[in-house]
Amino acid sequence: MKRLKIAITFDSKKRFDTTGIYCLRALKKRHDVYHYQPEEISQIDPEGYDVFINIDDGLKYGFPEHLKPSIFWAIDSHTNFNRILDRAHSFTYVFSAQKDGAERLRKNGINARWCPLACDPEIHKKYFLPKIFNISFVGNFGKYRWYSLKRNDLMRERNRLIFLLMRKYNLFTGRFYFHEMALVYSLSKIVFNRSMKNDINMRVFEAMSCGSLLITNRVGNGQDLLFKHGIHFVEYKSDRELFDYIDYYLKNDSEREQIASEGMKLVQSKHTYEKRMDYMLSFLFPWSEGRFDFSGVKFRGDYWVYEKEALLQFCKNMGKGANVGCGHRKISEKAIGIDIDKNSAADIICPGDILPFRNGELDYVVSCHALEHFDDTGRVLSEWKRVVRRGGVIGIVVPDDRIIDTLSLNPDHKKAFTPEIMIEEVERVGGLKIEVLQEIVDAWSFGCILRKISD
Repeated sequence: MKRLKIAITFDSKKRFDTTGIYCLRALKKRHDVYHYQPEEISQIDPEGYDVFINIDDGLKYGFPEHLKPSIFWAIDSHTNFNRILDRAHSFTYVFSAQKDGAERLRKNGINARWCPLACDPEIHKKYFLPKIFNISFVGNFGKYRWYSLKRNDLMRERNRLIFLLMRKYNLFTGRFYFHEMALVYSLSKIVFNRSMKNDINMRVFEAMSCGSLLITNRVGNGQDLLFKHGIHFVEYKSDRELFDYIDYYLKNDSEREQIASEGMKLVQSKHTYEKRMDYMLSFLFPWSEGRFDFSGVKFRGDYWVYEKEALLQFCKNMGKGANVGCGHRKISEKAIGIDIDKNSAADIICPGDILPFRNGELDYVVSCHALEHFDDTGRVLSEWKRVVRRGGVIGIVVPDDRIIDTLSLNPDHKKAFTPEIMIEEVERVGGLKIEVLQEIVDAWSFGCILRKISD
C-alpha cells in the first residue's frame, strides 16, 4: 500500500486513552497523519488528504459529507446505536467493532463491516515480573460502583461479579492506563473480564497481549471466531463456572501459562491496530475492476447465499461445469458435484486435485470453502485450469485470514488465504486472469473469479 496523507478525527481531551490514540499510533508508522479534534473538523482541507478517518469517541457530533473518501470505525454500537447510525450515513466506508453492530447497521441501510478491536504490542506487552496478583481487573469500576449496582445499567452485572471476586480472591482492581495497565496485567496470574452488553471489548485484546490468562464471559458476537476456549483464553457461562476456572488455573501454573502464551502469540500476530488500519484502508484500493453484485440477494441467516451468488453470477449461463468440494449442497444443480465424501451431494467421488475430465472439457470449475483444505494450492489451481477451456471460468471462495485465524478455526484447513496470497498463487500458476477479487462476507470470506487466457 502506498504512503497516504490521512486526516483522522477523534476527541482525546475527555478521554486520553480513547481507541483513536492507538489508531493514530498505528497509522503514523506507514502514513502521513494529521489529528483533528471534533471542534476542528471545519478546518480540514477537503483537497489536502487522500482519506478522512473518524474513530468513534463516544461523543455526538456530525461529520461533513463532502470529506471523501471517508472511513468511520464505530466502537460503541452496543451502547448507543442511534448515535452511531446517525453519523454512519456520512461515510464512504463504515466498520463496527462489534459483529452484531455491523449486522444491525446493515439492516438499517448502512453497508457496514465487522472490524474488531485490537491491541498495541508496544504498549500492551508482557513484563517479566513475578505474578504477585492472583487475579486483577483494570477498568471502569470505582466511585459509581454502589450507584450502578442499584440500577439496571450496563455495568451492574460486571460490578456484582467484581464484588464477589474481591471477597473470594482478593481481586486487585483500579484504573490504570497504557504501560501501567500492562504492568498490572503482567503481575497478574489471571485477568478477569465481563462484557457490558455482549461486546468484545478492548480488555480482551489488551490482557491477552500482556501474556496473562484472560478469563472472560462467553458472548455470541464472533468471539469464538477470534479465539478458542482453552487454547487462547478461557470462557465462563455462569458464576459457578467462573469460580471453578479460577480455582483450577490458580493451582495449575503450567497449563495456565501455556494458554496465556498461546493467546499472546495470536493476538500480537493477528489482532493489532496496524492490521486493523491496513484492513480498513484496503477498501480504498480494490484488487480488481470487476465486482460482485449482491443487490438482489436476500439474506436469510445463511451467509452461504452470498458466496453462492458470487459464483453463480459468472457461471450460471455457461455449459458444462464442476463444483469441487461441493459438500452437501451444490451451487447449481446443473454442476457436476465433486467430493471425497460419499454422503455428500457429489455426482463423482474423487479428490478435488485429480479431476476425471479431459483437457479443456469444462466451461467452469467452482469451489466454495474447499481450496484451503489442500496443501499445494498451485497444483490444485493448475488441475482446475487444465480441465477448463480457454475463456472458461474458475470461481473460488475461501476463508479470509485477515481478521480470523482460519487455521486455528478449523484444524482441517491446510492453507490460510488473504487477497494478497491469492494473487501470488494465481500469478505463480500463470495463464489465468483475475476478473474479480473481492470480500464477500466481512471478516469471513472473499471470492476470486479467474478467466483462463492461455494453457
